[in-house]
Amino acid sequence: MRPLLALALLAGSALADEPKKDEPKKDPPKAEKTPVESKGLRFAATFPGKPKETPNKVKVNGDDVTITQFTVEIEKSAYVVAVNDYKPGTLAADPQVVLEGVRNGNLGNNGQLLDEDEKRTEFGPDKLPMRTFTFKKDNLFFRNLIVLDGSRLYQVMVVSETEKPLTGPEAKQLYESFKLLPREKKK
Repeated sequence: MRPLLALALLAGSALADEPKKDEPKKDPPKAEKTPVESKGLRFAATFPGKPKETPNKVKVNGDDVTITQFTVEIEKSAYVVAVNDYKPGTLAADPQVVLEGVRNGNLGNNGQLLDEDEKRTEFGPDKLPMRTFTFKKDNLFFRNLIVLDGSRLYQVMVVSETEKPLTGPEAKQLYESFKLLPREKKK
């Protein structure tokens, strides 16, 4: 199984153009904290600016999968929360197989894991299966946190041309603020 990832969409558009040689170098814009709460997608996170919300439908194993990305681009980095909604029964029964497939899909053929200690743990009070890892692919650096909640996959990502933003204050804020909202009670 090769789960989809919207990283291909990110890689081409996430990085700003270099300033021309004759243009004066500008100070980087100061990132503004922007809390986002999506009740429909059941997550909350604080981004380093106002994210652009982009829904997409893609085919995975013949089924339509809806991916909704929330993306903020600053300098040569992108800060992303992506939510993948699969049809029930599309994913493997073993959550670790699903998370491994997502990781491998992110890496593709030429990605290289950077951390020897990829973490397999649990997320939140419901103890959902989770993985965290960093990797390099096509001259870009990625830091990912992936959480599986039934047929919904959450990905928190930082993508950059250098490693430093992966652990910088904007990334730390995004990762530490990310949480899942409670399910609405059925009446």
